[in-house]
Order: sequence, then C-alpha cells, then structure tokens
Amino acid sequence: MPLLSLILHRADLLVAVLCGVPVAVLSPMRGIDVGMVFIAQYYMELRAPGGALDTRFYKRGFDGLVENTMTEEDNAECPVVPSVLWYLTDQFRLINSNKPVDASDFKERKVLRRGDDLMCILRFEGEFQEIMELQEFPLDVQELTLQVEIQCAIGASPFPVKLELSPDMVSSIDREAFNLKNEYDLAPFPPKATAFAHSGIKRIAGSEANRYPAIAITCTVRRQCGYFLYNVVAPMGMISFLSIATAFTMAEPSDRIATQLALLLTAAAYKLAITAMVPAVSYLTLLDRYIGEQCLYLMVVTIVTSLFGMRSGPIPIVHDVELLGHEADLYSLYLLLGMWFVLQLKTYCVWRTKMREKKQALRC
Repeated sequence: MPLLSLILHRADLLVAVLCGVPVAVLSPMRGIDVGMVFIAQYYMELRAPGGALDTRFYKRGFDGLVENTMTEEDNAECPVVPSVLWYLTDQFRLINSNKPVDASDFKERKVLRRGDDLMCILRFEGEFQEIMELQEFPLDVQELTLQVEIQCAIGASPFPVKLELSPDMVSSIDREAFNLKNEYDLAPFPPKATAFAHSGIKRIAGSEANRYPAIAITCTVRRQCGYFLYNVVAPMGMISFLSIATAFTMAEPSDRIATQLALLLTAAAYKLAITAMVPAVSYLTLLDRYIGEQCLYLMVVTIVTSLFGMRSGPIPIVHDVELLGHEADLYSLYLLLGMWFVLQLKTYCVWRTKMREKKQALRC
C-alpha cells in the first residue's frame, strides 16, 4: 500500500521503484509552541519493487547486511551504481528541520528483502519549523508539515530521482501517542501527502538553483481555546466591567480617576503577564484585538466619567446646571454600560462563528 514512488533512473537501466507508507506520522513529544516549532516522530516504509534482483543496488557485505557503497561499472554512462542504502543514508534530508539532522535522529533505518522487492524502513524524530497562521489565535487551525527531500538534483544528478504519488497510498496517525490531547484536536482525516520540486541554493551567480524531488506530509490540528477563554478573555472582561460599575458608586471625579487608573494599570500588568501565552508575531491576533478593545474601553470610561463626574453626588438637585450635569453623567454611564454589553456580545458572536467554521473545516 504505497504512499509515494521514487523512480531511480540510470541511462541504461531502471534501477528501482521505492514506495513509502508513513504509518505513525505525528506523535509530538514536547508540544507545539508559539515559536512555530513542533516535535514529531515519523515512520516510513519504502518499497523497491524488483530492487533485490539488482545485486549492485542490493549490495550486501559478508555479514549479509546491505552496505552503503558504490559499485563500479565498466562501459556505462555512469561509472558507478549506488546501493539502496546510499539513497537512504546520504541523500535523505529533512528540509524544514529546526536543527542539523544527524544519525541519532534516525531511530531505525534498515533494508529488508521480501521476495524480489526491498522494504526500506525509516523511523526518525525531529524538531520541525512551521510557518503558522495565527491571525485567529486562539481559534486557529494549523497544518503541521514535514518536508522530505532526496538530494539528487533534477536534470543534473547522475542518479536522478523521479518522485510520484501512488494512487493506493496509505497514511495514518498514531493517535494514542499524541500527548497534546488537552491542547489540540487532531483532524479526523489522515495526513495529506504531496510531491513537489524543492528549489535549492544558487551555487553560481546568474545560474538557476537546482531543484530536488521532495514530498510534504501534512497533519492538521485545531487549538483548544478553553484555556485562553478562562484565563485571558474572562478576566479582561471583568476588569473592563468593574471600571463602569465603580463609576456608579463614586461622585467625585478625583475618586473616579484614581479607580480607573488603578484598573488600567491592572489591565496593563495583566497584559504583560499573559505575553508568554500569545505568539510573538508582527500582526494582531484575535486575542490581541480583544485585549486591545478592552484597554481602549477602559480609557474611554476614564475620560468620560471624569468629564461628567457628579460633583455633588446623588443628592437632591437644587440648580438647573447641577441637574443638567447630573443627567449627563447618568446618561453617559448608561451609554458606557450598553457599550460594554455590545462589545461582549460582538466578541461572543464573532468567536462563536469562527469556532463553528474551524470545526466544520476540521471535519472536511
């Protein structure tokens, strides 16, 4: 049940066809952090139909194990023939790995014979970079992608590799090993695999960069937003509500200003405390926009309640001017209270709509 086909061509011989099946695709160890890095284990089985019939491709030593070697060949366009282990060991590269890949990252790498075919088994663990779309954080859905490259340049390597997806590909996720179930929801559908040509670095000025056959295996996850609702959204909403609630109980503008500034400083300190929860990106996330709205609301309440403060408090009104100021203050407080309810209702409707959209997208 192949996932991909790697057709290795030589001028005079079709060497082999490798077919891969990632069985346990995603199994993060530490997690998916806001630094746009995730850790995962990947398992692949690569099948080489008829590979065992070519003794140079299936080169074995005296101990019967496959060797990473080159076999010399006379009177051929290419003087040497690489073994299957040469492709797996020297040409296999993880494009978006967060650090240089060494032998310790490969937990398993071996070649087995099954009839006339060769089964190449790869199991590796790594830390991978991902450009995450966080505009709708913490209601975001992320596609975590592993990019694998075969370092045989298209049209330039003496051992070219043509990578094709097989129509009967199989891919799956080890859901039991997924240890972030309290933070993310895995998509119910299997991982997606796509083949593409990856552009390398230009080696000579003015020349075109080499292109290498590669595959991308993508798993989709959705962030659970409960933690941010309870620890960020709800406290910020209560702080902004207290700013208007206290204004009803205080008559003097000086008392109101002192209380409003205290709440504003509390909101600013709280914003700094939750910085670690919010990704460091140059654009505003959905959570940033909500916090900004609440801070702006606090500033408006501070200014309005100070301008229309009831200097005489809730006592019988004697002069028309005092009556006018008293009514303006009450109307402004009721207006600000209505604005608070409108802001919270707008936030609820927007977030609820986006949550439904994300859940629907995760089912597709």
